[in-house]
Amino acid sequence: MQTLTVPEVARILRVPKLHVYRLIREDKLPAVHVGRWVRIPEEALRVWMAQGGTSVREAHDNSAEKPNTILT
Repeated sequence: MQTLTVPEVARILRVPKLHVYRLIREDKLPAVHVGRWVRIPEEALRVWMAQGGTSVREAHDNSAEKPNTILT
């Protein structure tokens, strides 16, 4: 599994790093915490972007309606 750092995700999304941290804190962007470091699984970011950037919680709530939805 490939993971991305917050600065890498910020570059991909073309937003400030603080915005990426805010998305993670608000459960809008999937992330993994490894000690004090934050990593975003590359595939989870692709799925999140394909879903139009919906929050993790919204995607999970809608997964009952769409059984083929992949959540990580």
